[in-house]
Amino acid sequence: MSAYFRKILAVLFSVLVAIGSLFSGSGNLTKHDLTLEFGSNPSTGCTWVVSVDNEDVVKYSENKYKADLSCPGVSGRGGTEYFYFDAAADGKATITMTYGHHWENGEVYRTVIVECESADSDIKVLNINDSAATV
Repeated sequence: MSAYFRKILAVLFSVLVAIGSLFSGSGNLTKHDLTLEFGSNPSTGCTWVVSVDNEDVVKYSENKYKADLSCPGVSGRGGTEYFYFDAAADGKATITMTYGHHWENGEVYRTVIVECESADSDIKVLNINDSAATV
């Protein structure tokens, strides 16, 4: 194998490792003030929609999906979706999350309402109302 070919393989391997760490969540040094995690299955067409009633206090930052890898080769398996929030100012805010076919007549299967308080760059959860908990 030529030295040139080995260098190309090394670069490709490095790129693949970097991409893999982005999707697996490793190597992410960003700290968020609140993380919420819920089951999710994008293969069903269901999505989570997030809204915050007071974005001056709590800001929705990002979400990441991690597939359940316990059953390799099984198509349509779900996973966990992580939602990250950051404190913007002191005060109270309500995070409302809905899971469903939002593109199909607005059909919602689960609603989670999280009441929280932000103080000193930290978010404290005061109450969670989860429609799935009553099923």
